[in-house]
Amino acid sequence: MADLTESGPGGLALLTATEASEKLKAGEITSEALVTACLARIAARESEIGAWAFIDPDYALQQAKAVDAEPRRSILHGVPIGIKDVIDTADMQTGHGSPIYKGDRPVHDSACVRAFAQPAW
Repeated sequence: MADLTESGPGGLALLTATEASEKLKAGEITSEALVTACLARIAARESEIGAWAFIDPDYALQQAKAVDAEPRRSILHGVPIGIKDVIDTADMQTGHGSPIYKGDRPVHDSACVRAFAQPAW
């Protein structure tokens, strides 16, 4: 696999989830800054990588700002994640990797998405 760390904008987008979590907890960074960096990296690399079936940058930033205004709820609070397109998400299109489901908007989140959104840890 090619080393892409020097390709495209890096900075906060190159942090591991553990590093990002520690910096968020310490107040060294915000989720908004982290999401902004990740979105810049996606924009720079997506044409070559093609990893995203659907992405809503405005919604991601809106969620990051909301998370920054809340007290920390879990170790991953504020760390952005991507959900595979075969897993139902009520607030995003879920195409299940098939053209017959293109643009499908499930009514409910899958159990794993609900568990991440409302962690008990």
